[in-house]
Amino acid sequence: MLVPDISLSISQRRPVCVIDPALALASREAPLTVLRLAKLFELWVPRAFWQILDASDFIEQQPINSATKRTGSTVREYSQEQFREYCDTIKIWQSLRSRRDATGLGLRWLGDKLEESSLGSDTDWEAMQRYEVLAESMMGSESEADGFSPISLEYATVDALVLAAALGSRFVIALADTSKDSGPMCCQTILSEKIPINCINSTDSSALIKREREQISDLLAWGGAAMWSVKGASIAIVHVIAPMIWEKPIFDKEHIISMDLALANESSGADSAVARHDYWKDATVFWYLVE
Repeated sequence: MLVPDISLSISQRRPVCVIDPALALASREAPLTVLRLAKLFELWVPRAFWQILDASDFIEQQPINSATKRTGSTVREYSQEQFREYCDTIKIWQSLRSRRDATGLGLRWLGDKLEESSLGSDTDWEAMQRYEVLAESMMGSESEADGFSPISLEYATVDALVLAAALGSRFVIALADTSKDSGPMCCQTILSEKIPINCINSTDSSALIKREREQISDLLAWGGAAMWSVKGASIAIVHVIAPMIWEKPIFDKEHIISMDLALANESSGADSAVARHDYWKDATVFWYLVE
């Protein structure tokens, strides 16, 4: 007697996460690696990533480090060769986007409007509101006059963390400093001045963290992320948690204050009612290296 073939289909939800623009633009090989990872993760890119692609000609004409970081920032500086590769990588992303259009890349993002976004199956429309108020609260006090341009790489890495928080405390696959001492680039930015940032060592992490690290490492390996290691880069997983965005109602943007003003009000004894609009109050960030 012939036994009929049995076909089983098991659907497993992909982990939702955000790619750090510093990693997506780290080398000429990075774009294709990111697109491979987008088949294994539900991979989001921050809005500022597209702004960098759209401003490539302008960026290429800027002094090396004014195009990548704030004036006086501690974020690492680029050499002439590294900046050339950065600009070339932007052009590779532009080429991929023009050939497939943005939606054909398999990435997710929040645009300026809901209809200009590419949302995941489980993304609620309020994610847009959460993102807007978190971004305004984090970076609203910064300006181009302070050397913090919205097309700089440092701005984009902070934007990745803001997006991760808005999506519901998702993690960021981030570029870590090659020295492994100063942590991910995104954690050396304006964020480090405002939110507690904790490194979790492999020796003192919990069983759950160890299990998460193993699972993410397996997926990264399948996606060819070892390319970054060959190029001398380290990868970190960054978790960002902003509980206030879930505890407080979302106000119109004119009622939002930046973290700088909230901290100033707190230290000076100003009306504490204003501080409730600081949506990064009680936020925390922790990260660990993928080894």
